[in-house]
Amino acid sequence: MASATHARWITRAWLLVIIGLAGLVGGYRFQRVLTALPDSNDDFIFF
Repeated sequence: MASATHARWITRAWLLVIIGLAGLVGGYRFQRVLTALPDSNDDFIFF
C-alpha cells in the first residue's frame, strides 16, 4: 500500500516538473514573439 502511494507521489512530482518546464519554455517563446512584433504601423513595411 505504501509503495503505491509513493509511486503516485513520484508521478505527480514529475508531472509538476514537466508542466513547470513547459510553462517556462512557452512563456519565453511567447515573449520572443511579442518582442518581434512591430511597435507601429510604419514598421510593418520592414517586417
